[in-house]
Amino acid sequence: MSRLKKIVSGIALIPIAGFVLLCLMVPALGILYAGEDIHAEYATYADAEADGAVERGWIRDFVPTSAVNIRDSHNLDSNAQWMSFEFDPSDRPKMEEKLAPAKRAVIPFSGPGFLFDKVDPWWPKDLQKRPSDLLEKYDFYRFEYTIKYGGGPIDYIGYLAIEKNSPRAWYWDLHQEAN
Repeated sequence: MSRLKKIVSGIALIPIAGFVLLCLMVPALGILYAGEDIHAEYATYADAEADGAVERGWIRDFVPTSAVNIRDSHNLDSNAQWMSFEFDPSDRPKMEEKLAPAKRAVIPFSGPGFLFDKVDPWWPKDLQKRPSDLLEKYDFYRFEYTIKYGGGPIDYIGYLAIEKNSPRAWYWDLHQEAN
């Protein structure tokens, strides 16, 4: 009888052991899969470069090497991106050479991929909609770039708002194809 009792009590422990194992695995799976949203902050351009963000293309080539206080959020699934940085004012003309002026009427402030509940708290509220005073505060630019996929190159558009009264820029890219 005691042998039967040991077998029954051993069987009763199986669900408990399974539960404990599950409790240990769930946090581990969370660590392995942190999600598709990536957030990074760099004190300097050199820090972003050392982390590989420049080589991976998340820090676009219009961003000057004088850039500081760089914040980058992007989604690996949609490739949507939001970035801000400060820069040396003397670098603005070099930046503008790589950009094209954008008409405010065609700048996407919302749409597929532009989900503001995913935007970090540091993103300005006025760049989440079309307030009437945006042109007083920012100069707007388009940035076109090409990504080479297996099926051939595809051209995309990103947008940049540079504050008129300070050397601070806000970049967003909804990973929309250029027309």
